[in-house]
Amino acid sequence: MEHDTRSLAGHLAGVAVVVALPMALEAALDAAVSGARAGGGAFPTWLPAFGTVGQTVLTYSLAVSAVTYVFVPAAVFALGYRYGRRRPRAT
Repeated sequence: MEHDTRSLAGHLAGVAVVVALPMALEAALDAAVSGARAGGGAFPTWLPAFGTVGQTVLTYSLAVSAVTYVFVPAAVFALGYRYGRRRPRAT
C-alpha cells in the first residue's frame, strides 16, 4: 500500500513552490525599493504607501517575514498532512 509517485511528485513540487515564495517576495521587495533605499528616488507609486518611505519598507518587510515564518511552515505542514492522510489507490 504505497502512495503513487505522481502524488509524491506533486506534493514535493508544492512544497518547493511554497518554500521559494519568500525568496521571490524578498527579491521583488528589494527591486521595488532599491531606488528609495539609495536616496535617489521615491517609493514606487503602484504600491500602497504607509507613512514615510522607511515606514512603508518596514511594513512590507514585516509582511514578508510573516509569510516566511508563519505561512510557509503552516503550508508545508498542511501539504505533508494532506499527503499522509491520502488513501493509496487500489492496484
